[in-house]
Amino acid sequence: MCRRRLRREHTGDKRSANASASARFAVSNRVSADARLAHAELGPPSADAFVDPRDLEPEQRALYRAAVQGYLGEFGDRPGRAVDLGWQTHLDDIDVDLVADPGIALDLPDGRRELRVLLFGARSRGASLLDAVNRRVALVRTAEWAPDQLTIVTVDLIELSGAQSGAAGQHHLVYNTTLSSSPPGVSASEQLTSDQATASQGGRLTLSYEGHTLSDESARSGAEVKFDGNLYAQMIFPATINDPTQYLRPDGTPLAQQEIVDLNTLIDRAVVANFFWIALAWP
Repeated sequence: MCRRRLRREHTGDKRSANASASARFAVSNRVSADARLAHAELGPPSADAFVDPRDLEPEQRALYRAAVQGYLGEFGDRPGRAVDLGWQTHLDDIDVDLVADPGIALDLPDGRRELRVLLFGARSRGASLLDAVNRRVALVRTAEWAPDQLTIVTVDLIELSGAQSGAAGQHHLVYNTTLSSSPPGVSASEQLTSDQATASQGGRLTLSYEGHTLSDESARSGAEVKFDGNLYAQMIFPATINDPTQYLRPDGTPLAQQEIVDLNTLIDRAVVANFFWIALAWP
């Protein structure tokens, strides 16, 4: 069980113990809302509109930052002005309200209209990014705004894959995440593993850039950070929540404070998944 969820169960906060219902859309809704704000004026998206959502959980904030990187990498030089389509369209013929967020509606400089549908690791292997049902919903929701011409662009900002094995109570999960972003040649890949039977977790994060590789891999009681295959530092996790994490060089001396800050900043901005989500999916 996720440690955060277990703590909430223990303190009696049942309503927030399993917040999967709201957590599922918290990041996607925030990214979409900020993207619309970024296109408040006709032009490329303003990066200043994407503000770190400090009200969300750390894992959600990491996913938000990765999704924003993906959005700016895909659309950072493509101008447009956001249009508010609201949340529903009334269908007079059957007297029904169709309630759905079709995506980010944009008026383009040349007069064309574009709908950007953002996904967050939701694509199934071999499947279309936008299935027939969602495509029809998008067309109905945008019919009044774009009756004659509409370009639909669907992008999965986070690439995820994984596998699960084992019977109930014995789940073994492998969770893969890949993020490629601007500038070209920069990518991050992460593999997380969780074994429910032994209550053990592990993982590996690899950053590739300019021909170099920085990796952060789980090790006993901590993690090992390597640069181009050579050990750069050991991270020793605290035994209690009040103790600090230790960052040691191969010779046992501690990293300087600025080195610790730089290392955590680099790793934190690349991490796009966490065991928190695995625990929600497989309690």
